[in-house]
Amino acid sequence: MSTNVRDAKSGSTFPPMEPGTYPATCCGVIDLGLQKTTFEGIEREVNQILITWEFPDELLEINGEMKPRRISNTYTFSTSEKAKLRKDLKTWRGRDFTEAELRDFDIANILGAPCLVNIVNVSRNGNTYANMAGCVKLPKGMTVPQPSVKMHFDIDDRGTWGVFADLPEWIRAKINNGLTFAEKGIRLDKNGKVFDFSATVPNDHPAIDGIAESIDDNDELPF
Repeated sequence: MSTNVRDAKSGSTFPPMEPGTYPATCCGVIDLGLQKTTFEGIEREVNQILITWEFPDELLEINGEMKPRRISNTYTFSTSEKAKLRKDLKTWRGRDFTEAELRDFDIANILGAPCLVNIVNVSRNGNTYANMAGCVKLPKGMTVPQPSVKMHFDIDDRGTWGVFADLPEWIRAKINNGLTFAEKGIRLDKNGKVFDFSATVPNDHPAIDGIAESIDDNDELPF
């Protein structure tokens, strides 16, 4: 996906990050549900997940306030050995998962986990974009501040739906228009409230607490 940073309110764009390796922390794990995609002319249905990183040393002025830049990447939600998500998690951790670790692994555990993110610039249709091209484990002794916000949205966990209101409009639309909500007859309004759905689903979903446990610097692995 394009990771050119966009101000969701004004629609303005910012210059892309320069190519290089930057310290970052995971600030978002967003379940996009089942989506229709096309690859090499073949349409298929895949579960997707959006992961977002915050860069504490890269600040932007947004609506008069300096905020850290964020970049997201969309993955097929698969942990097979050939999956891009599995490969990035492996380099992020510094080693691969054991079968036992993989069986019990909750992707939300990466919230707040630090890493180094590799940024590359690509040109398309006359525009330059900054793309996330992988991440690696932090060098020993290096630390990165916790992100200013932690967002977790899980389609199967109504307790996380309160974060929906904080997501950019294009992400809300992708979730609402995905096959998972379509099959359930669910749509959420911009405040994360259910409409056009069975009355058996409560319309007062609590806001996500959004706080994962802080990373222990003494741990061998970030998650």
